[in-house]
Amino acid sequence: MMEAIDVIDTAVKVGLGAMISGVSTYWVTKLNHASDREKDKSKRTHETLISITEKIERYLDCMTRCIARVDGIIKHGIPAGTIPDDILNEYRKVDSELVEARKERSSAYSRLRLIGEMEAANCVRELTKFESKFRNPILFDHQLPSQEELIALSVEFTAIREKAFKALNTAYNNA
Repeated sequence: MMEAIDVIDTAVKVGLGAMISGVSTYWVTKLNHASDREKDKSKRTHETLISITEKIERYLDCMTRCIARVDGIIKHGIPAGTIPDDILNEYRKVDSELVEARKERSSAYSRLRLIGEMEAANCVRELTKFESKFRNPILFDHQLPSQEELIALSVEFTAIREKAFKALNTAYNNA
């Protein structure tokens, strides 16, 4: 009878050991998988944010060149008010680059919304509104801003740009 109890005891111990080992392996694997998924998600988010930043930077560079071009026009003695056609045509060359860069801005906005970075997306939307505020009087009304108006626009642009980069930095650090 003792041999049967020893056999049963050994079988229970082996079975219990196997069960504990199996459950432990399952939980460790599950935790590792969750950790790996989180690391992959974080890596993809970082890569996406870097791509977004590059797109926004290209757009901002074009917007900066447009502002600089208007500043150059004003500094060359063209007074505020109606822009001569030849000067407007020169400005349109720089502006066409900005129009091309809208694709970059639009893509960045969509990606920011996709990854749930609404604060940064709202900054990009502010850039869109600023672009209209800056460009529309020049291109559609053919009106050149005064030096004071241009300074105010430049300050506004700089503030929006800094706010956008701060939001992107926060998103990157939190990803």
